[in-house]
Amino acid sequence: MVWLVAHTRWATHGAPSEHNAHPHFSGTPESPARIVIAHNGIIENYEAMRKRLHVEGFEFISDTDSEVIAHLIAFNLKHNADLVTAVCVSIVELQGAYAIAVMEEARPERIVLVRNGAPLLSGLGENGDYSASDASAFLKATRSMIYLEEGDGVELTSSYRIVNCLSTSLVNEIRRPVHESNLSSEAIEKGPYAYSCRKKYWNSPLQ
Repeated sequence: MVWLVAHTRWATHGAPSEHNAHPHFSGTPESPARIVIAHNGIIENYEAMRKRLHVEGFEFISDTDSEVIAHLIAFNLKHNADLVTAVCVSIVELQGAYAIAVMEEARPERIVLVRNGAPLLSGLGENGDYSASDASAFLKATRSMIYLEEGDGVELTSSYRIVNCLSTSLVNEIRRPVHESNLSSEAIEKGPYAYSCRKKYWNSPLQ
């Protein structure tokens, strides 16, 4: 099983540059706790967290708030054997709105997702599972999707498990309804436009 973590956005903090682009890492290739994350949203207390993690020995190579998440999860993974627990412990310390995808080099067959204040949904397909902030991202692969709720943490392996990251217990699995999207395939095509942004501009109603 192979998972892919990617993100098409410039950093909220820092200049639009390669070292500020997603995904962000924590650890070294020799470390079993090497973490990779992609993040949509903003971390309001990232400066304080950055200073704290720097004291703990973590080196920052970007100017973003997102890199803080990777280092914080790596730090908490030292004290929690399970990645899901480490992720859930970490988000309690973060202030802001965000959706996060997390992978651990030692367990490449698993990905952990969490939603808090930013949109996140999962697509359930015959050939794999998907996750994005908008249904149009995987509409060509599947129309079956789960809209995650605040605090939901998802563990994707060969199976699918949802827990409440904001609760005191991560043992109980949460059930969320599966929806069938009625979004048309034409809605995600660019048509005669070179860019989706241009299509959105020209198809917007006049104010």
